[in-house]
Amino acid sequence: MAAHPEVEIVSRDRGGGYGQAVAGAAPDVVQVADRWHLMANASQAFLDVVRRSMTPIRRALGAGIVSPELLTSAERLQYEGFLRREEMNTAVRALADGGVWIGMECSKLTLPCGCAAALACEV
Repeated sequence: MAAHPEVEIVSRDRGGGYGQAVAGAAPDVVQVADRWHLMANASQAFLDVVRRSMTPIRRALGAGIVSPELLTSAERLQYEGFLRREEMNTAVRALADGGVWIGMECSKLTLPCGCAAALACEV
């Protein structure tokens, strides 16, 4: 940066190390987020909200029943994953409701302990 005093604006990702390096080398330079990372972060945030909202949206629309034969291959894979997660969630919640300490059951559930504990806490 010292070799290029004409630089006024630096585009960078949100990694703290980059910001510190730019601030140390050229404290008067304006730092902005780069377009790719802005779009990636915005897309991820949007998908997270949609993912969390789909069950209540489907309930509100009365679309609780999915017809697998109408799904594309990609949708069918997602739906099958959803069914597996729902089955596991039900099993974990049943154990938690029955007073079982979930930490002891992680290996039987083939889940990382943090996942099972998080499911149990949602009850």
